[in-house]
Amino acid sequence: MSTDQFRAPRVEFRQLAEVVHQDPATGFYEQVMGSTIDIGSDGVRFQADHGFDLGAVVSICLSVGERIIEARGAVTEATPAADGNVEMNIQFTELSDRDREFIEELCRERATHE
Repeated sequence: MSTDQFRAPRVEFRQLAEVVHQDPATGFYEQVMGSTIDIGSDGVRFQADHGFDLGAVVSICLSVGERIIEARGAVTEATPAADGNVEMNIQFTELSDRDREFIEELCRERATHE
């Protein structure tokens, strides 16, 4: 799935975030710190120094002001970025209704200011 296939509107959103993946074969956890690029109520585009395989189930945690958003999702695209990092699209599979509504409002606010 490419970013063009996301259904919800996306807005630029640069924020430090943590993505964690548990390897199903070994049970080991791998944590990646990076930055979001854009966000919508159905997912986020994230950039880090390395990524995870397509289909990997991940948890993502980011803060917006004093609010902490935690979600689970699946990596739907991972591509090398021009700066040597990896950009990953993460499609949300678990996101609280409250956080989804918050992200939708954030997108509406940012869209009207662009």
